[in-house]
This record gives sequence, structure tokens and C-alpha cells, in this order.
Amino acid sequence: MEETASGDNCQNLCEKANEDVISELHADILCYMLSFLPIKSAVATSILSTRWRNLWKSVTILDIYDGISGYYKNPSTYKERKMNFVNFMDRLFIHRNNPSILKFRLRLAQSYDFSANAWMSHLSRWISSSAIMGNVEELIFSINFPVRLPENLYCCEKLVALKLHGHIRFDNLQSVCFPSLKALHLEHLRMLNNTAIKVLLSGSPALEELELKMEGRDSRRNLPTFRNLIHLEVRVGDAYVRILPEILQCCSGLEVFVLILDEDAYGWNWCAPHSVPQCLSSCLQVIEYKVFQGESGETEMLEYFLSNALVLKKMTITYLTDFKTVEVDVLKRLSTCPKGSDACQIVLLPEHKRRFEVASMRRPSFFS
Repeated sequence: MEETASGDNCQNLCEKANEDVISELHADILCYMLSFLPIKSAVATSILSTRWRNLWKSVTILDIYDGISGYYKNPSTYKERKMNFVNFMDRLFIHRNNPSILKFRLRLAQSYDFSANAWMSHLSRWISSSAIMGNVEELIFSINFPVRLPENLYCCEKLVALKLHGHIRFDNLQSVCFPSLKALHLEHLRMLNNTAIKVLLSGSPALEELELKMEGRDSRRNLPTFRNLIHLEVRVGDAYVRILPEILQCCSGLEVFVLILDEDAYGWNWCAPHSVPQCLSSCLQVIEYKVFQGESGETEMLEYFLSNALVLKKMTITYLTDFKTVEVDVLKRLSTCPKGSDACQIVLLPEHKRRFEVASMRRPSFFS
């Protein structure tokens, strides 16, 4: 009897192990799970069973990557694969059951044998489907060929986060209406100009987080004021260091300031502004500076922040590991300079350690 009972238990366990537990979950849960997959992988699940056939049509997060390459090896095959991608995108939006898209991430690789006008036509269809009809809340575009985004993209009332990267053109940008936008990331936009920056920022009155990674040597002047902005990350070269006070002056409620200096910047001098930005004397609590290279201008700038930031709690300085004596020398100089906040803690980290901490603690980049 005991052997029979034991055999029955084993058989029951085997049967339970073979059960398709995942497919028995509620459709909303399955769609949520599919939202973490690239859209092509989500669509591929339709072949699993009739239960999965149409689930992908209701996902609310679309992650799309066109990594097609090999033009010079086989131009005809390359063009065919590009057209297949375009057709896939068109069918994707036609067959969707759920018009609500919360997040739309689109990464387009270098395009050959396709005109900019053709891509603008395709992008207009796709963005209109997601941004306008679906009231999307987060848009992420990384495009590695020159193209203008359609005008209706810049009038999304429910958009909360916009992240742009690559060769996107802004030459005809006239107006922006982002009443709900809280996070704006502009990374390595080679065609971003002064006028476009001003238009983008002026049309985002609720902005709280701004990340700028700027290229070129134009000065960014006449920026609007951002009373809601609490987190600012700026990546600059030596040509932009002199306008940092002007940028900070626009952010009267800033609490966290992350400054990244390009590694090829050298020989620049810090020029203290005539008036102290309001955020330094009232609300700035955290400053992160990456990557310290041993320039005298850098130390002078950090001394300025320490002297004038009255409520600063922590300053983290990341330095290149090549400067073996920098930690002792810089810490000694900064520890003896006048401080506006007695509660401020100064932390110095070698670059390799900082990278390890970032990899361990932060989410992956949206553009990785």
C-alpha cells in the first residue's frame, strides 16, 4: 500500500510539473510579462498555442529595434530586410487590440538606400498610432540617420518622459506643447541647435528632470526658468563650463546636480559668476562631478560650489585612476576651503569603482 501511495504521489508531482501554469494566468498578467520583451519576441509567442495567439496585440510597452546591417555586402538583401521591417511595423499597429500604449521605444540603425522623406512618412504613421491615438506616456527614440520627427509628436498632452538620441533634426521646430512632461533627456543630438533647445524647454512647464549631453561649441543662452526641475544631469565639454552658472540660474528648485565633463576637455579656467544661482543658496543638496582630471579650473569650480551651496549634503567626485595622488591632494584642498554647509560630506571615488557602483545600483540606459 505504501509503495502504491508513493507511486501515486510521484505521478501526481510529474503531472503538476508538466502543467502549463503560465498559460493559466490572467490575460492582463500575461500581457504585462510580454511587455518586458522586444516586440518581435512578443509577437513570436503567438505560435505557442491558441491561448497566446492574440496576447501580443494588447501589450502596452513596445520595444522595437532595427539592427539591420550589411548594405555593402548585399545591397538587394539589405533593402528587402528594411522593407520587411517597415511592413512589420505597419502590421503591428494595424492589428493591435489595445490602442493604449504607455511606452514606445524605437531604435533605428544606419539607413542606406532609403530617403529621409520616406522615413519621415513611416515615422509619422507609427508615431501617430502610438503618441496621438494611444496617448503614450513615454517616448524613446534613438535614430542613427538624419531625419525630422513628425510635428504631431511635439504636441502630446499626456507625455511624461521624452528621450531623444542620435541624428534627429530640429531645424523646423516651431512650437512644443508638453504640459505633462516631467523628464526630458537629450543625448548626443548632433543637430540640436540653440533655438530648438529653447523651444523644447519653453514648452515643458512641468519639467522636473533634465538630462543634457551636448555636442558642438555653441553657447546655450536665454534659457527659460524651471521652478519644478529638481534633478539635472549635464554632460559638457570645456566650451560649456563657463555657462554652468547660467544653467543653474534657470533651475531655482534644483536638488540634485550631476555634471559630467568630457574626457578630452582640458586647459579651461573657472570664472565665478557675479551672482550666486538661487538653487545653491536654498535647495541644492547633492552634487556629483564626473570625471575629475586634475585641471586647476576643476578644483576652483568645486571650491565655488562648496562655498556657496548652503544646504549641500554630499559632493561626490569621480576621478581618473591615472592620477594616483589626486585623492589626497584634492581632498586636502577641498577640506580646507570655506564651506557654506557644515553638513556637507565630500566623497572621492576612482573611476573604475564608480563604474562598478553604477552598474550595480542603477537601471540600464534607455539607449544601451
